[in-house]
Amino acid sequence: RRAALAMDNVRLYQQEHAVADTLQRSLLPELPAIPGVESAAHYVSASTAADVGGDFYDLLHLPDGSIGVVIGDVVGHDIAAAAAMGHLRGLIRACAWEAPDPDPGVVLARVDRLVQGLGVASMATMVYARAVPPAGDGAPWRLTLASAGHPPPLLRTPDGQVQLLDGVTGLLIGVDGSLPRRSTTIDLPRDATLLAYTDGLIEQPGTHLDEGIAELVDCLVAAPVGAGPRQLCDAAVAGSLDGRDDVAMIAVRFC
Repeated sequence: RRAALAMDNVRLYQQEHAVADTLQRSLLPELPAIPGVESAAHYVSASTAADVGGDFYDLLHLPDGSIGVVIGDVVGHDIAAAAAMGHLRGLIRACAWEAPDPDPGVVLARVDRLVQGLGVASMATMVYARAVPPAGDGAPWRLTLASAGHPPPLLRTPDGQVQLLDGVTGLLIGVDGSLPRRSTTIDLPRDATLLAYTDGLIEQPGTHLDEGIAELVDCLVAAPVGAGPRQLCDAAVAGSLDGRDDVAMIAVRFC
């Protein structure tokens, strides 16, 4: 009887985890096909609990022709976090779409004010990047990004080198919506790939996040020089994942 009860519990856990995973994935978008970019995303649910979480990503083809890239993580691992994630993804989409000032720092500041004013989420981390297409033949893409307490995205150049984009950060969403947010701008060489991820990809028990980021960088550097976004996502999650937290990532190559 004990063995049968144990098996029933295992089956119940598996069913709950499958339902939670399906719910989580239903809240994540299908990446749109956008001329001039290649993209891929990856999501792995936590293996140690049947909870849904607040990890999300998004890719936007904005009305002015620019490209918006979003990665975020709502604090918590429950239905409330998943619901808040859905609301937050809607807010960043609305704030980025035809924004009076498209600067990512301004957009994140508006999202923060709306989150606190509407009580959408307790706290969340987020990166919002906006890429402007080249102005002419041979010109680079122009990338501007802002961060709300989120792990820094990475830039993989066409020769396979990886750069940490950690030049700007700010408070988490939900802490103080009255403060202005800074952004930073860089030029992207053609065929450079932006990779953004949530902290479940770099967290390991007993180690600092910097060590996890360094391991991720090594995985990406080791990928073939011509690797596309899907290959880079696969390389990123091929390492030792802790499994206690969800993992979301998005890779966008600017051609």
